[in-house]
Amino acid sequence: MEMTVIDAPRSIAGRVAALWALRGDPLGEYAGLPKPYVELVVSLCGHHFWHDGQMRSPLKFQHGWLMPIQNGPRFATTIGSLHLVGARMPVDTACALFGPGIHDHGSLPIPLDCLIGREATLLREQMAEQTYALAQFRVMASWLSDRLGNPRIRPLPSAEASTTWRVDTLANAMGLSLRGVRQHFRTQFGIGPKFWLQLNRFDQVLAADMQHESLAALAADLGFTDQSHLTTEFRRFAGRPPSEYVRTRSTSLAPEAAPHFVPEAN
Repeated sequence: MEMTVIDAPRSIAGRVAALWALRGDPLGEYAGLPKPYVELVVSLCGHHFWHDGQMRSPLKFQHGWLMPIQNGPRFATTIGSLHLVGARMPVDTACALFGPGIHDHGSLPIPLDCLIGREATLLREQMAEQTYALAQFRVMASWLSDRLGNPRIRPLPSAEASTTWRVDTLANAMGLSLRGVRQHFRTQFGIGPKFWLQLNRFDQVLAADMQHESLAALAADLGFTDQSHLTTEFRRFAGRPPSEYVRTRSTSLAPEAAPHFVPEAN
């Protein structure tokens, strides 16, 4: 599996965090772990089946999907070769693009066709005409730039900035009262601000070198009460303890640039 990630170009910087491409042969079933951001994904080949670990009939996707904020791992398999092009965006950007109703679908992927209709096919065709990832990124960036318009009035802080924050810190940063920030998150994003901050912290744990860094030191750096607190929260979002996550990732072909991608044992 090969993954390419670039910072968002100037035309969409500040509203989109990064663009990425993932391609290669499928690795069987894999878990997609929760993120504090939303991902817009276009599939250039293959058929993809997603479920939440409890559904009997996985949902099938061909053109692509929007992955909203998740409360736990979601599981996927791919039939055929894998070639995805994606955009990582804050939840406020996703709501500006597709409306706050995206959280009404739950935390499973939303088929791209349901969000933008025939545009999903056209966007996929335009990307498929390009041979290289950078050219595909230009298509994605142009499509996003045409639809985003002006930046949001109250942009969310970055995950790095807010790792050790509390809800009152977040409220002050956004110029809202405690009640106001809770209402803003619930009505606009379908989640609470505390949950979003916890996801930011989980995201920073995944970005750390857990193979060589002490979990106790990492817990202290990221504002956890102690190592046990980190492990409990990690298990909540990843569905497994940190030790199992590290072991699974180290013995698989999962791209280093995709810490939220965890191949499952066959």
